[in-house]
Amino acid sequence: MPAIVLVAPRGVHISREVCNNFPVAFAEVASEERDWLQKNEARWRRAHAIATKYPHLDVSDIYHVLCTFHESPSQRVRRSLAHGRLRPRTR
Repeated sequence: MPAIVLVAPRGVHISREVCNNFPVAFAEVASEERDWLQKNEARWRRAHAIATKYPHLDVSDIYHVLCTFHESPSQRVRRSLAHGRLRPRTR
């Protein structure tokens, strides 16, 4: 039987180690984090529901739009322009 070779894009490291992230009981999470988790999960569910109606849209793009609904249009444009602005090249 041939060996399995894992291939990743250049610069991406593939780990052969076991993930040791153990589940945490929801009741053990701080109340502020619990509130954020519940709101976050609700946003993802809503994003998936919208994506089923519009399959050409990306679920994560829909999620990020839902995350910024509380901002005014000018705040969203300002943040988008700051994020996407051209940066000078350093040589």
